[in-house]
Amino acid sequence: MLAKLNRPTSVIEILCGYRTKETNDALRESGTTNAAEHSQHIEGNALDIRVPGIPVVELRDAALSLGAGGVGYYPKSQFIHVDTGPLREWTFSPHRILHSHRRRSS
Repeated sequence: MLAKLNRPTSVIEILCGYRTKETNDALRESGTTNAAEHSQHIEGNALDIRVPGIPVVELRDAALSLGAGGVGYYPKSQFIHVDTGPLREWTFSPHRILHSHRRRSS
């Protein structure tokens, strides 16, 4: 990813790597994350990362361009998740506003 960003000597900040099932379950129960029940973190196959000086959207795009594993985009928290699991992508936005379609009265 760093090569794709033309930053081969940059530092990758690892926010989360391996975590135990107990820690993962606690995160799920907290309701503050979208930790999967069978998270790749539990298997040691995932990292949550950021690269100082690189906008997280650019980091996400670089990860997606590799066409390998899962890529989660966390714009509010400013990090991405990468893993070696099945090819997939998602965006986590915990405070997404859902608009209802109300009919206007005249």
